[in-house]
Amino acid sequence: MDIKEKLLSFLKRGQIDTAKKVGEEMTTSLELNSKVDEFIKWYDKSKLFGGYTDIGEYYKAQEMRDLIEKVAVWYELRYPNFEIIELIDNSQKKSSYMNNIIFKNNNGLNKSFKNKFILKDFDWPSFYNFEVFINSLPNDEMCFFVPLEYRSKVNLYFNYHIISFHLSKNGIIEEIDNLEYLPNFPIKAKQLKGMHIDQVVNLLKQNGVELPQNNELDKEINYHNNWQFLRKQLLNCAMYRIIERGGERIGPRRGLIFAKEFNLNIDIPMMYGVDESDPYLGNFILEYLKAGGSTNLVCLINYFSKTKDFIQYNLITLDSIINLVINNLIKTDIPDNVNLAIKLTNILNSKLEEQKDLKIARTRKL
Repeated sequence: MDIKEKLLSFLKRGQIDTAKKVGEEMTTSLELNSKVDEFIKWYDKSKLFGGYTDIGEYYKAQEMRDLIEKVAVWYELRYPNFEIIELIDNSQKKSSYMNNIIFKNNNGLNKSFKNKFILKDFDWPSFYNFEVFINSLPNDEMCFFVPLEYRSKVNLYFNYHIISFHLSKNGIIEEIDNLEYLPNFPIKAKQLKGMHIDQVVNLLKQNGVELPQNNELDKEINYHNNWQFLRKQLLNCAMYRIIERGGERIGPRRGLIFAKEFNLNIDIPMMYGVDESDPYLGNFILEYLKAGGSTNLVCLINYFSKTKDFIQYNLITLDSIINLVINNLIKTDIPDNVNLAIKLTNILNSKLEEQKDLKIARTRKL
């Protein structure tokens, strides 16, 4: 049995259901590396992989850690330090730094392309995208990132009948067999066609249909939910390592770009990105808020200043930090800094108005 088959077998057994509760508690530690360690411990404890080879024990948990590190390194190569500075601290929509190195000033490419104008249109982050990265991985690592398809047919054993649901790759009901043999069934087949398998199960339960225990519909749904959970935890851990590896300024900024691209929690990079000595902290906060961040976020001050012998975190809300940043920017009396202060003030006021409107709406409902 190869690595992907072992993974699928594990997911089908539903063992993540109980382990998932452990996984949801992986964020109890404030230490980023501890969060990764907790995930690896859970992954190892789940006995997802393992076994022996001709040369000894085969540590799949270590390979998962290595894969997390690979993702972090890929993102560092895709967005090097200077690229991060250009995109966030200098508020550039697109950086030319890597484009010049990889394409424009690449003698090897210039010799290959007679028409050098072709190279000027290349964009490094788009060129070295996620699809390119996962296609470069071996199959046993690629399987964690390739979209998981639904089974083509799922059977429901109901009142001595076998009801067959034919699914698309995305889990949409295309055809249903034998439902007409249940005359008192509250839902017709035509009502279920075109619905997602999740919606079908919810509709059946809403209409009082008691599904058998361990039925294939629920199993297929749990299987995909578990897969998504595992994949998201892997990406979360990659984000933790991106933040930790990059250090007090570059790490959180690169982590924010990663979080936005992979639809992860953008609060986490901001939480760890408050460095009091950072002259461009206002730019970073602005990017976070523009991405939909919250001014009520509780952040760790100077997270990267901790030492092994002394670990103590001071907490502060982001709105308090913003007010401090705004005052410092205005004091410089530099036009660019004043403009940034105005932008932060406008966003802060806008967020406060949104919160007031939300409170009023909730009060009216009561």
